[in-house]
Amino acid sequence: MWKSALRSEWARFFSYHWCIWGMIGAILLPPVALLFSENNFGGIKLQEEDVVALCLRFLYLGQAGIVVAMAGFLGQEYTHSSLRTTLLTVPSRMRLFLTKKLVVVSSTIIAGILSSILCFIVIIAKYQYVFANDVVTKFITAVSLAIISWIVLGCISASLSIITKSLIVPIAVLFPMIIGGSQMLLAVTEVAKYLPDLAGMNLFLIPEQKTFLALGLGVTIQLIWVISLECTSAYVFLRRDIR
Repeated sequence: MWKSALRSEWARFFSYHWCIWGMIGAILLPPVALLFSENNFGGIKLQEEDVVALCLRFLYLGQAGIVVAMAGFLGQEYTHSSLRTTLLTVPSRMRLFLTKKLVVVSSTIIAGILSSILCFIVIIAKYQYVFANDVVTKFITAVSLAIISWIVLGCISASLSIITKSLIVPIAVLFPMIIGGSQMLLAVTEVAKYLPDLAGMNLFLIPEQKTFLALGLGVTIQLIWVISLECTSAYVFLRRDIR
């Protein structure tokens, strides 16, 4: 039953245009932005830290695509009023909820890995960088941590879709935050550093910036956001009547 439910949700995910375009954006936006970014190294040989820092800086942009994809995945159930039909095939709401969350997490991880590999390829081509085993190890470690923030934003977007029964609300809230809204708000109040995207900002920065929360504290704040919204969305999903 779990396999059939998972297969059905994967098919649903890749059959909806918001999900497809969101995933394409998440995967391609960072390497494309990196490719057309200004070359600030002036022929100087890149160090290992420079390579990892470049990748991380542009991977931050990919979160916008994840927000769109996951809002579309959960929001389509309410936009198209198809949740009743879905529950006819998977009667257990908890099983359906967990299956959807598994798709959210796994698809986000896949997108993050593909985008980071493309970023690495762009750096090799653009800067004629010859990599060594050491940089690959550092790259994998740093990217693995950065993908945590992708998962956090994806889960928050999905949870907001369930809570608000909307595809648009999570995009309207989270998308502007990622593309600069949170940092503009940070200029007004330091409380903004506790927003879910800025809380994990140092996951994308080498070296860490004191403007944002320390790495450990930032991840903790992100987890608090996720746990709070996941519990709320689970309660709503399990208790709310269906139209």
